[in-house]
Amino acid sequence: MHFIYFFFVFQLSSIQTTAAQTDQTEPLDLSISKVRDEGDGPRGLSVEKENDEEIGLQVFQTKSLDLSVPKLKEEGNKSQGLSMEGVSYEGIKPRRQLIPMKTLIEAMEQERKTRNKQRCDICRKEVRNMKIHMMTHTGGKPYSCPICKKDFAQFAHMKEHAMTHTGEKPHSCPICKKNFTRFRDMKGHMMIHTDEKPHSCSICKKNFTRLKNLKQHMMIHTGKKPYSCPICKENFTRFRDMKRHVMAHTSEKPYSCPLSRKNFTHFMHMKQHIMTHTGERPYICSICKKNFTRLRNLKQHIMTHTGEKPYSCPICKKNFISSFNMKRHMITHTDEKPHSCPICKKNFTLSYSMKNHMLIHVGEKPYCCSVCGKSFLRKHDLQSHTATHDMNRPVYHCSVCNKDLKSKRGLKLHMRNH
Repeated sequence: MHFIYFFFVFQLSSIQTTAAQTDQTEPLDLSISKVRDEGDGPRGLSVEKENDEEIGLQVFQTKSLDLSVPKLKEEGNKSQGLSMEGVSYEGIKPRRQLIPMKTLIEAMEQERKTRNKQRCDICRKEVRNMKIHMMTHTGGKPYSCPICKKDFAQFAHMKEHAMTHTGEKPHSCPICKKNFTRFRDMKGHMMIHTDEKPHSCSICKKNFTRLKNLKQHMMIHTGKKPYSCPICKENFTRFRDMKRHVMAHTSEKPYSCPLSRKNFTHFMHMKQHIMTHTGERPYICSICKKNFTRLRNLKQHIMTHTGEKPYSCPICKKNFISSFNMKRHMITHTDEKPHSCPICKKNFTLSYSMKNHMLIHVGEKPYCCSVCGKSFLRKHDLQSHTATHDMNRPVYHCSVCNKDLKSKRGLKLHMRNH
């Protein structure tokens, strides 16, 4: 007849004996035992396995060791079993309470992640792969795109870049079915549907969907421009803006429009240019329903409804919708005209003004109306002209003489007469 199992997990700190003494430092494997009746055979403690698993306890002897077996007292006949008497647990301390396996695994995993992280001596950032991280400081880029030969510090970044050549976009928005090359881009896009903006500016309380957008916005308040052009030393808030600026020095334009063969510095600029051929304007103002080819143009347009002007001139404190408009305004304080026409040497405040001027010399009118075929020197002139074909176009009303004008620009010119 089997009796109750007694499970004890003990931390043996010091056990003294009078039976056997030794000064060796050898591990002893003590496993869980049970008291049982062996019929007519010898009664006592025996080593057993539970569920085919042997649960052992390893103890190292560091001093004299005394192992004693408790006295077993027979009560009644053999069929009544055995009881333990005179057991002393003096000097034996129980272990801590057992922890659930799930909690233990989670703690071990957290410890592994912490152990594997290393702190960079340059930027003090904690990273798992120090070799790859150091390339951000040294400029090492061992991975090259097999198509355009562009170099990357990480293989994953090169793989994502290669998708811009193949057009592969494996990540799809479950709401609007728009496809994305990177999962994080799709995740950020989904916040547009939920209106979720978890990142808030501590200064102006403006909210953002992504942390990187908040960081870029904060530079407006701090004036920080960490990226510098290696040629002219002009500083920029964003790395991509600096990179785009450098291409203006090198005249590098690797992206070509398949329809007009016009070359562009950036893939996004080429993609936006193609929309002028297709007439696609995917970004719609929710207030006046006006369409735009670029998201940033839509955002700036919405500010005309809300009256928001986040960019301020540091000299006269005049506010502007865009950084571009603020920079253009600041030149009026300095009278600086850094852009010169190579033909007639006329100077201009802005680069695009000089480029528009040069079209006069070559006689080129690149902007053509798709309705009547009339060509224009400037894109803005084409847009104003296209509005004349729209029967549902808005009418701009003069508040002084009640005259109706076809365009907003025409209204501004008209108001000067008053």
